[in-house]
Amino acid sequence: MQFKQSIIFMVIACLVIFANGSVLPEDTNLSLLKFMTQSNSLMQRNPSLSLECFNYYIPLIDKIAKEYEANYGACVQESEDQRSQAEEATLEQRNDLASRAENSCKVLSQCSENESAEKVFECFVEGGSENAKVMYGINADASEHLSALIEEFRLINNREYKCTNETKRQYEKDSAKAYEELNSCILGLTEVPLPTEAPVETEAPEVTEKPVQTEAPAETEPPVETEAPENRLPEEDIPLLRKKIQSRFHKYRN
Repeated sequence: MQFKQSIIFMVIACLVIFANGSVLPEDTNLSLLKFMTQSNSLMQRNPSLSLECFNYYIPLIDKIAKEYEANYGACVQESEDQRSQAEEATLEQRNDLASRAENSCKVLSQCSENESAEKVFECFVEGGSENAKVMYGINADASEHLSALIEEFRLINNREYKCTNETKRQYEKDSAKAYEELNSCILGLTEVPLPTEAPVETEAPEVTEKPVQTEAPAETEPPVETEAPENRLPEEDIPLLRKKIQSRFHKYRN
């Protein structure tokens, strides 16, 4: 009984999840219900294994659905951006047509300002003839610009259709593979995949600063050895010294 309640709860949860995705293919919920109906007898054989299989594959199926929604939305958003760009590219052309039409109307509006009726009629005749040429040119140019814009929109729509179709095919391929693996898991043909653990973030090694290289002390030149002074008197003092010695000698002699 508990197993049935768990399965019913999971089915309801899945339906709620898929119902929130408005761009999912219409047969998504039907595929899930069909799978549950066909696998009912298989799930009753080994309830615990079936629950383990559902606990792994239902989030996977939900992830596939969300990826489809995101990719589908990206296709649509890109097309909308391209349409906006195509319209913005015609701004100069639109302004040119508006300016030509406005100038043409101004010419006719000034005709009534003439004093005489004759001048008024002449103005309208000349202005109307000239305006006919201007309006014809405006009509031709506008038709050409419109054709180019419609062709650009057609190409954008084709690219959007191709993008959304490729997205849908990829979703159908991935979801079919997930249902097949879920069925194989319930049958016991394959084991319940282990959840992949997020890689452990290793701290980056601390960057050590390089030791500051000190410059070797500059080599000092050895001091210049000066020669010791000679123990002798200058030559000019020798005669004086002799006189002093002789005078002392004579003194002691007497």
